[in-house]
Amino acid sequence: MNYKVQNTGANSHIYSAGENQPRILLLNDDPVQIFFFKFIIEKENMMHFLKANSQMQALEHFYKSYPDCVIVSESFISKSEIHLFKGFAYLCQENYIPILITLDNDNLVLRKDYLTLADDVLVYSDNLEDLFIRMIYHLKKRIQIMDQILIDPMTGVKNQKLLQQEIQRQIKEMERSFERFSMVYVQVDDLFAVQKTYGYVIGHQMVKELGSFIQNSIRPADSLFRCQNEGFALVLPKTVKEDAIKLMNRLVKRFCELKFQTSVGEISITFSARVIDYVDSFESAQQCISRMTFMMDLAVANRKSIVIDGTEEAISFTKKLKIGIIDDDRLIRELLKNQLKDIVDYEVDIKVFSDGEEFFNDPWHRQNARFLLIFDRIIPKMNGLEILDKIRAQYDRRRYLCLMLSSKDSEMEIALAMQRGANDYMIKPFSMKVLRARIKRLIRGSL
Repeated sequence: MNYKVQNTGANSHIYSAGENQPRILLLNDDPVQIFFFKFIIEKENMMHFLKANSQMQALEHFYKSYPDCVIVSESFISKSEIHLFKGFAYLCQENYIPILITLDNDNLVLRKDYLTLADDVLVYSDNLEDLFIRMIYHLKKRIQIMDQILIDPMTGVKNQKLLQQEIQRQIKEMERSFERFSMVYVQVDDLFAVQKTYGYVIGHQMVKELGSFIQNSIRPADSLFRCQNEGFALVLPKTVKEDAIKLMNRLVKRFCELKFQTSVGEISITFSARVIDYVDSFESAQQCISRMTFMMDLAVANRKSIVIDGTEEAISFTKKLKIGIIDDDRLIRELLKNQLKDIVDYEVDIKVFSDGEEFFNDPWHRQNARFLLIFDRIIPKMNGLEILDKIRAQYDRRRYLCLMLSSKDSEMEIALAMQRGANDYMIKPFSMKVLRARIKRLIRGSL
């Protein structure tokens, strides 16, 4: 047979090269047809084809690859038995995956029977133009449907499209209030082993059980989303990384104690989590999602009921430096602001305050960034030592460098400031050249 597809506008590409190619699952036992699909149409139509010759392989491809369209031959249905195929067809219908059935010969009775299971039934012929016109039509229809729905049909939680929207909303909120938020990626431990031991249906059931467990264990303000096909993303607004880690440790412990009813009896599984602080508002939602999954160098066998701190603090802190200048003397504030704007060779954000209360009342100081605070020993409302005490008691010591300025030239005063947490101490009047040198030394020592 001379199989071919005419070069017409009907089968023009619905995906361009470089984008996610649609995955076509071919359930067929004809080697000539398989060859045609795999080696010709895959290349010319920018599509990726998967093939299966048994019901078990079809289920495996379904749960591992999530196809966009299924093309089934009449002979495959006959060999796998109609009642078994009905279960697979129902699974596809639940997930908005179109099914096209090809008949060897035109048979009106079979057409009517198969239309209860499929979106289209047509006769397979030498010229496959009609088949691919219909396939492209159903792929476009699926794209339109998936663009409209907000819930992941496989698990019942919010989908990745909503995840991107929620992250963008949190970014805008962070820009307004400077309050960070955390995200968590959760995944069933060694899902492949679960699938191999109990089958893909039960493996998928365990994924859904994990999603339901997390959904029922979080605050109303938190949101759970499907992420990267195998796991979930949890967005925790106004939550620091340390609190997110405590939450996930509690949930990991509770989940491993549960037993789930399945068709093969009771089984228990575990999950692991990776917690990430959303560090910088200039990162896009997609960049954040790409950093969520487990690192490839973390062996699956070593990932059992663990919570990983996935925040790359060292990298994020070096992206920018924030300098807070707290002094009641306006001339000192402006002098330091102008002299320190080029203190490092990367982005610097400088803000001035007339007293300590003004500084702590401004949400600017709560950003998840690296800070250098320069303040006077004697200032109204809150003196330098009180600022030090609050910073060291309530904030991350690693992220806040404190340099105290004072006119008191006393060993006792200097020792007291150092004991309370100052990183350096300079006596007024001071040389700007010396001040810059000491600030550079402080910054280098903190990296």
